[in-house]
Amino acid sequence: MNRILPSLLFIFAICSLQTLFGQEDRIRVKGKVYSPDSTNSFLNLFVVSQIEQRGNFGNPNGTFEISVVREDTIVITSIGYRTERLTIPDSVPGFTWTVEVTLEPLEVQLSEIQVFAERDLNKIYEDISELGYNPKDDYLQGVNAFSSPITALYLMYSRRERKKREAYVLMEEARTRRLLKELFVQYVDYGIIDLSNEDFDDFIDYINVSPDYLKKSSQYDFVMFVKQKYELYSRVNKFDDYERY
Repeated sequence: MNRILPSLLFIFAICSLQTLFGQEDRIRVKGKVYSPDSTNSFLNLFVVSQIEQRGNFGNPNGTFEISVVREDTIVITSIGYRTERLTIPDSVPGFTWTVEVTLEPLEVQLSEIQVFAERDLNKIYEDISELGYNPKDDYLQGVNAFSSPITALYLMYSRRERKKREAYVLMEEARTRRLLKELFVQYVDYGIIDLSNEDFDDFIDYINVSPDYLKKSSQYDFVMFVKQKYELYSRVNKFDDYERY
């Protein structure tokens, strides 16, 4: 027993020193992101450790926190802004580094004629403009709920009509997915995203675009939305591949 106790104390001391040194190698970065246009509202602000290949989402007001090793580089991205990289100095005193970062807005000059084949684009957008399904327009069309309450209730709650509405919704989702795939083929051709056709469904699930958003967005806004989502999507997949190994 007398021999075991000193050994245990020695092991405990070694573990404590390793933990202490490990903590000294890490630093918590607290930051605030600004933009020159003074909007300071950042959608999907994301901060990534380049060494550890992991990241945190920041807040819409531009604040973020992330724990990294010293001399790591953090990558800061947000939809509509250029990517910024910061290398943590080894000479930072203490365990916290407070920084302020300015993200420059993306300045991309796009026009429909320059970016896409006009005929193909117009056809796709004609179909997009017809998107939109409101169940009330279908099952209550021509029915006065006050004069025919039983009929209205039947149309609203009967199993057959409910199945019809579900079918319409599924058809609308399938139509939206098909149109998105057509757009993505164009985007790949012009180098906006780099995905294979087999990846389209997974990417569509990731961005989760509603038919209403697709219909109301301008071409420029939707291109920028997809471009930024693609950057985040690529990083997430990169993290997944990294964790497998």
